[in-house]
Amino acid sequence: MVTIPKGRISYSMWHLWHTNKTQFRKRYYENIPSFETRESIFGKRIAKMLEEKKYDSTLAKVPRGKKTEFEINTHIGDIPIRCYLDSFTEKTKSLFEIKTGRIRWNQKRVNMHDQLVFYAMAIQARFGSYDPFTLLCWLETELVGRKETIGGIDFENDDQRDKLVQLTGRMMVWTRKITPRQINKMKKSVWQTAQEINNDWEEWKKLSPAPVAIKDEIV
Repeated sequence: MVTIPKGRISYSMWHLWHTNKTQFRKRYYENIPSFETRESIFGKRIAKMLEEKKYDSTLAKVPRGKKTEFEINTHIGDIPIRCYLDSFTEKTKSLFEIKTGRIRWNQKRVNMHDQLVFYAMAIQARFGSYDPFTLLCWLETELVGRKETIGGIDFENDDQRDKLVQLTGRMMVWTRKITPRQINKMKKSVWQTAQEINNDWEEWKKLSPAPVAIKDEIV
């Protein structure tokens, strides 16, 4: 039987295990919160605004499904997995992924983005089928200085540490076709990753003075 922190695999767990095992152990074994950048915090604010249908002129144009922040709990074999989809239409099994940031997306980056395959895999496992054509929408952001008034004079604080994140109004959309072969490859990777985490966690617990309570997360 496979035992993993939190009792299931999420995309963020899968991704962090393959990119930085040291940070993975700190986050999921020792329960040390990961650092949130102002960009990631802003992205969560945008997701919340879309969920609550608080649209400005840019967000009103974002293509989306019938539901936002849609939760999927399912299994790949005997491995539990959990996903939170940005936007989803259950009738057609269509996935809409929304990204914010200053670094520009392009079709090549979309085609290499494993999160889309992970989510398509979860949709297929949960519903028995999936829409192979996934849509990714990128909302460009920028950093702007805070407006301050000193001595009756208005000026913009240009300190990079104090700058705020805001949307530029620029939006780009791409479509990617997720193939059954890509989903099967991801299934194998999820199973292998769960085995690796299980073995690593068991070894870590032998050296740890006491078990650590792992808090839940939204992925």
